[in-house]
Amino acid sequence: MRRAKRPRLIAWTELRRRWRTMRRNTTQLLALAFAGVMLLPFSIGGVFGAYLAGGFVAGSETEPLLEWARMAFVYGWIFVVGFGGYRAYAVALRPDNVGGLLTTVSHRDVIGGLVL
Repeated sequence: MRRAKRPRLIAWTELRRRWRTMRRNTTQLLALAFAGVMLLPFSIGGVFGAYLAGGFVAGSETEPLLEWARMAFVYGWIFVVGFGGYRAYAVALRPDNVGGLLTTVSHRDVIGGLVL
């Protein structure tokens, strides 16, 4: 196997393993469905934001639009980095049978697969 395919294989294996674990736990599935439903207001807010942005562009008032876009980007980035970092720390870097992973492939491939 080529070295470039190992991280993808590890990532795919971890994804399948986590999905199997989640399918067995009804509470996790309900929490995932609840999170999906909670994304609906943000989607509607995004459509409304696009409508407002179009109004600003049509009226040649781009300064408030740029401020709002900058603020949304910064807060979105903080959210993604914060929760992504916590997720990586809490779950992704503690795979099952890490000893077996490290004896069969290099540590670089294991970390690359877990990050993917």
